[in-house]
Amino acid sequence: MVIKMHIRNFHKKFFAIALLFTYSFAFAQNSSRQPVYFPNALVMDSKNNLYVSCNSQQPDIVKITPDGQSTEFISTALYRHRPSQKWASIDMFTPAGMAIDEDDTIYIADKGGGDVLKVSPDGKITIVAGYKGHMIKDGPLSVASFKKPFFITIDRKKNIYVSDEGGDERTNTEYGVIRKISNQGEVTTLKDHTGTELHFDAAGMVCDNDGNLFVCDRTGRCIKKIMPDGNVSIIGGLCGKRKTDPVYKEGDIKTAEIMEPWFIALSKEGGIYFSDIRVNRIIKLADKKIFTVAGNSKIDTQNSNIQGYSEAGYADGPAKAALFNEPLGIAFDKIGNLYIADGMNHCIRKLSSDGIVSTYFK
Repeated sequence: MVIKMHIRNFHKKFFAIALLFTYSFAFAQNSSRQPVYFPNALVMDSKNNLYVSCNSQQPDIVKITPDGQSTEFISTALYRHRPSQKWASIDMFTPAGMAIDEDDTIYIADKGGGDVLKVSPDGKITIVAGYKGHMIKDGPLSVASFKKPFFITIDRKKNIYVSDEGGDERTNTEYGVIRKISNQGEVTTLKDHTGTELHFDAAGMVCDNDGNLFVCDRTGRCIKKIMPDGNVSIIGGLCGKRKTDPVYKEGDIKTAEIMEPWFIALSKEGGIYFSDIRVNRIIKLADKKIFTVAGNSKIDTQNSNIQGYSEAGYADGPAKAALFNEPLGIAFDKIGNLYIADGMNHCIRKLSSDGIVSTYFK
């Protein structure tokens, strides 16, 4: 899978990064207000601490406590300036996706280091797999490697699933794959029920209690379900219908269309929620219907961007009137509030269980 910068955002992202580079990112961990620049993935622990991976000029993970205090939790700068026996080498640390288990252990897809990291509740960082060169190689943890791990999730049995970038140099083709790190320490590339390796643009992933894997297919513009036996089905979106000039259409899953799903989460009731950065919305899939739960950006119907576009914005209030600017990672708390990484607004938004969007941290 190849994650590419959107053409429509190139100039504003370049300018924003140039401005941010003028700041000093070497904050101490006792800083009371560490900002979130270009927030990406989110996880929440059992104590309602929120962890945010940020794609700033110097990538890091920020911890936000329930009272709104924030600290730099993990970064290469902290590793270099405050070496600790608790930390594995993270010189190339570039966090992407994150997952968290029931013990509050955090798992990080480190696309820069080509590895998967584990952070225990006491702060110890270890390398679960990878860090042996950017290539795809299955096998035991001692030899397995990853090329560009990005999205990640974990099931109840502590099997880890990671999106990676596959390819064939002979034909100069690239494609997305999903790697599995079993709880027995074996790394494999997922295959379907026929034994054929799964190749698609896998993005955000989440597992349910039965071991089913729900995956956003970014460029396929759909949501897929992969069962433990390898059976794959499309549960939302018309997969592969439009390579360009997508549309957003709510309604029955037989006809509903989405543009570019990125991150995904499950509610306690089993509803599937996902962010779509092209339409700047949080969308729900439930009862065989697809519909908006938050966001109201005006969608361009003239196809000025062949991959889809809607006007970005920033507005709190009732969910259907709220505005976002590239919503990415999403995570639920225990009482059903949904937290949203609002990427280009450099903040975390909160969608309450009663349907109000507010700015949780900025």
